[in-house]
Amino acid sequence: MHYGKAKAKAVSRSQRAGLQVLELAGNASKDLKVKRITPRHLQLAIRGDEELDSLIKATIAGGGELCSCSPQK
Repeated sequence: MHYGKAKAKAVSRSQRAGLQVLELAGNASKDLKVKRITPRHLQLAIRGDEELDSLIKATIAGGGELCSCSPQK
């Protein structure tokens, strides 16, 4: 019986993470004034959120590279 509860909890967490990724990617696309979410928006959303970045360790095809440059003064 406990296995079912644990599985349901894991599914709930993954659904919540998925919704969070979509929300952040949607925000990125709005900021860029486009109507569609692209792999680049997903990449920006995941890498821009510390918790999602640690949770999702995957390469996103078409996501491009993020600049790891230090901000200039």
